[in-house]
Amino acid sequence: MVEVSVTNHDLLEQIYTIDSNKLQVDLNFERSHSGSTFLSRQYVSYPFHLGRTLNHLTPTGATAILQSCSGGLFEHERIGIKIHACSNTTAHIGNAAATIVHTMGNGYAFSSAHIEAESDAYLEYIPNLTILFPAARLVSEIEVVLHPGSIVVISDGYLSHDPDFSDSAFGFLDVKLTVYDEKRSLLVRDHFNIEGCIWNRKLSGLSGSFTAHGNIFVLAKDNDIKKLKYHLDNLITQIFNSCLRVDIGIGILPNRAGIVVRILSDGSALLRYVLSEVLKVLHQQIGNQIEVVLSS
Repeated sequence: MVEVSVTNHDLLEQIYTIDSNKLQVDLNFERSHSGSTFLSRQYVSYPFHLGRTLNHLTPTGATAILQSCSGGLFEHERIGIKIHACSNTTAHIGNAAATIVHTMGNGYAFSSAHIEAESDAYLEYIPNLTILFPAARLVSEIEVVLHPGSIVVISDGYLSHDPDFSDSAFGFLDVKLTVYDEKRSLLVRDHFNIEGCIWNRKLSGLSGSFTAHGNIFVLAKDNDIKKLKYHLDNLITQIFNSCLRVDIGIGILPNRAGIVVRILSDGSALLRYVLSEVLKVLHQQIGNQIEVVLSS
């Protein structure tokens, strides 16, 4: 658990409790008789739009791209997303563009996602970057339920943006990831919160001179993650040797529930590059496992 600075935790706990059942997106992936994954249920309301599913990870997998019609997240907005992957499915959920969190007064925007992967399912939730404008205040909560043999991959990325170059800071960012097993026993809780004025101080050991940060969580309760970590360590060494303006760390999650890769970078383009390289390694190392599941 990472916790930086202090916001109003009583307020945050109230936010998590009140808004957790409001959904704008509800997706359910199932496996057909032919072995392919399809979207068996979809409910999508404003501000989202969902087009037809595509093939992305494998010929029998399903990719769903969420598009926003609203231009970003605004003060007092509440977004709720629910994604469920049935046994032996493989699915990728992303969005078409970065999400702007606009300037706010005293309020905040709240985003929640509930993700459940049944046995031997593979699910990626890879939203684009989140751009925090001056005085933007965002609370984000992701809850994941892992069943035996399932893998869930989640990424996030955040960039502070001051369009007027006035040294203005975002308000605060509070991000919480909670992971349970199929019996609702807690496996992992990762909690990060920071105020923009602290981020703008460019403190050593926190953000330094970097302007963007992101994470990739590979959540895999009953899968061997040592080999994947070995290959990710090699990737990180290659990136460091290339002298790119990034700082990367990798670690094993509590209860051996997976791996987390944390990234600080000089700008959004470099952050996206590193995230994509990590995903490439991930796909190479577990691609055969996905194909075995789908063909079983």
